[in-house]
Formats: sequence, C-alpha cells, structure tokens
Amino acid sequence: MLRSVKGVLRAEVGDLNGKPCIKVYVTEKTAEIERDIPDFVEGYPVVVEENDGQEVSSSK
Repeated sequence: MLRSVKGVLRAEVGDLNGKPCIKVYVTEKTAEIERDIPDFVEGYPVVVEENDGQEVSSSK
C-alpha cells in the first residue's frame, strides 16, 4: 500500500518517542505525498521522512 505511492522509497518499523511507528522514506516530502500516505496504519503512527538521495538502511 505505502510503496504504491509515487515517491515512496521504503517503509520500515521505526521509533517515535519510545513507541513503534512506521517510517516512510520518500524522495521529496510534498503535499501530494502527505495527502496519499495515511497518518496511521493498523494503529501505528506513520512518520514521513525525506531521503537526501543516499541509500536508506534498515533499522536494527
């Protein structure tokens, strides 16, 4: 679902203030992307982060 949004590079489990979240890395944070990506997925908050063009590595 998230990876089908144009501009999304990767989605992974992340940390938001000590609680799990879903981090979505995008090529550029635009109004269109913000509109197309939900605030929550299966109860977890979604955080959109712009990638500066470098390889996105998985969190451990």
